[in-house]
Amino acid sequence: MAILSLNQLSALSPGADMWVCPDLLNSRWATQLDWHLNHQMRKGLAHKTQMLDANVKGLLYENQISWNDVQAHSENLMVACSLQLPARWVLVLPWNGQLQKWVQSIFQNWENLSKPQARIFLPQNIAMADFSRNWQKVSDYLDLTVVLD
Repeated sequence: MAILSLNQLSALSPGADMWVCPDLLNSRWATQLDWHLNHQMRKGLAHKTQMLDANVKGLLYENQISWNDVQAHSENLMVACSLQLPARWVLVLPWNGQLQKWVQSIFQNWENLSKPQARIFLPQNIAMADFSRNWQKVSDYLDLTVVLD
């Protein structure tokens, strides 16, 4: 099979478990997906982890209670979307202007999720041929659908 390009009318149709898109600033599709998801993407990307107050940490230390500060180590965001869109997840991968690194990030996430059927919403001004060429550098799997911005 070959990588298939979808038109605007088919972009939001069923056919893939995982939809991947760039951040909201670099894709018109991301903005539309976010609207269907009740702005969960915008909220999730803006979320900052709260830290324990110094007074609380002092009390924990005095009482010899251990704690771990939880920190997010990734700018990526995955939103469960099966109730709002015909997919299981939308994965938001920030666009850094480097197609090869962005494609590598897609591949790593796709592989870590056991290689689900994927639909890729490309960033603005990225050609299908450029994406395809970069994808084939990391994988010989070609059963993907791609949507141009």
